[in-house]
Amino acid sequence: MAANILKRTFLLVLSCVFVFIFNASTADKSIAVRNAYLSRNQDVTRWVPFQVFPAEMEKKNRKMDFSEKIPENTGALQEFNAPPDKDGKPVPGPEKKEGIPILYYHSVTDNIFGIEELSVAPAEFEKQMNYLKKNNYTVITFNELKNADSMEKPIIITFDDGYEDNFTYAYPILKKFGFKATIFLCVSVIDKSQFLKSGQILQMKDLINIQSHTMTHDYLSKLTEEKIDTELGESKKILEDLTGKEVDVLAYPYGDYDSRVIKIAKKYYKYAVVSGGGFYHRGDSAYEIKRIYVPRSLDLDGFKNKLQQ
Repeated sequence: MAANILKRTFLLVLSCVFVFIFNASTADKSIAVRNAYLSRNQDVTRWVPFQVFPAEMEKKNRKMDFSEKIPENTGALQEFNAPPDKDGKPVPGPEKKEGIPILYYHSVTDNIFGIEELSVAPAEFEKQMNYLKKNNYTVITFNELKNADSMEKPIIITFDDGYEDNFTYAYPILKKFGFKATIFLCVSVIDKSQFLKSGQILQMKDLINIQSHTMTHDYLSKLTEEKIDTELGESKKILEDLTGKEVDVLAYPYGDYDSRVIKIAKKYYKYAVVSGGGFYHRGDSAYEIKRIYVPRSLDLDGFKNKLQQ
């Protein structure tokens, strides 16, 4: 009997070692591809993360009210572009009078660096998640969006950029409440200081859906179509290689896009989100999905108000 127990223990340890090695090799391969891309494209304007903008950019972005409107330069297609069904036909679904709130965070930490408004306090974030739980919200991901009409109070939680505190502070709180979330990850910052590490991304796969925030967080409307294609296509491939899951949602960096960007986004993604604008309604463009920005200064009463239409 002791021999059988020893044998089972050995097999269990062996399987754990195999999973660890597989995940590590997958992450290493994805990051190698990422680094090769960046080395080939030294002319691409590098993203200076939101949190470490120069003073003039910080001042400019402090004035932005993401919750009120979509940036003026982002008007594009007005028709509804629902993701296709298995036969390739559009699935517009019924009109839905009530909108779906898609919450939009960046950082969750009290260790402020850069723009303070982008870092929600962990204590406040926990209060917000507790409110959603107590008020029977159904937290979903984008691949459940087309079936949201059948759900009670559907809501989506998103984070932009991929800050490391999404793992250290936000993820444990989400796990406490059993909530899913989507992180729109910029590939060029993976494994960099203050940003998510490959191993952390893989550890969160049970609840966190990783989607694209492009390769370098550039202003897409200012790029050539060739570079737009690379930003969207390469980031999708690398993130899929890293996570082993489909990447089919895009967040436009700075909420910046035009009709060319949407045309190329349709090649790779089912949905794309902007930087504000309010609630998502069935019938809105699938490539101009609005979100609700949650800044640090928002208290619980303000959070509740944002969820009211």
